[in-house]
Amino acid sequence: MGSNVVVGSFSKLLTTAAVAHKAVVALVTMEGMASLRAQSLLKEFPHVSLGIAHEISAPYDLAKFLPILPVITHARCKPYQPQLVVQTLSELLK
Repeated sequence: MGSNVVVGSFSKLLTTAAVAHKAVVALVTMEGMASLRAQSLLKEFPHVSLGIAHEISAPYDLAKFLPILPVITHARCKPYQPQLVVQTLSELLK
């Protein structure tokens, strides 16, 4: 990834950017929230609730996210653990 700031809604792209030490911003729109609700029971974008992305819903100067955000974001990222994912999802679905 060549950019310093990666903006998206809720996707693997934001996770990949966070692991790559990039500033991650979740762009929250009415359409994005409708899609999230249609696909899950979540009320907030996962990257925002996990603290690895800042949320914006209006025009914003993205330069304000540099340079400290990538350091903070990377510290919150953890290695992928499939067993933990299955366990967590199982508990949520009970």
